[in-house]
Amino acid sequence: MGVRKGDTITIHYRGRFDTGEEFDNSFSREPVVFTVGNGQVVEAIDDGVQGLEPGEHRRIKVNPEDGFGPRRDELIRTVPKNMLGDEVVEPGEAVEIQTDDGQVLIAEVKAIDDESITFDLNHPLAGRNIEFEVELLGIEEKAA
Repeated sequence: MGVRKGDTITIHYRGRFDTGEEFDNSFSREPVVFTVGNGQVVEAIDDGVQGLEPGEHRRIKVNPEDGFGPRRDELIRTVPKNMLGDEVVEPGEAVEIQTDDGQVLIAEVKAIDDESITFDLNHPLAGRNIEFEVELLGIEEKAA
């Protein structure tokens, strides 16, 4: 029968860009546990694990529209440098930013000059074609 929507599953995964470069790998740490169909992972993974049996592997291709979305230019923001206070950051560094409504976002520092800092608020995987190699470790079927 395999994995169905509503099942809580345990997986290991390896994430790669379409170039073959690996960007994440859970095999070297704790496995990931999530409930299929609850929006805890991108929809392509929710759909891709369905039908898997424990011990099986599957490659799941994810395009930007089904994954982390396209890159959006409006998410590149330049702010006055003094907004960070005494914090020292470097281009390429990831920092937490709190929005006016209290939401915490992770942003990449793109550029710094004497007066301002430019941040990229796009998800690091936005606009990328990626592939996940998934191994199903276990299924906890939903209660009837």
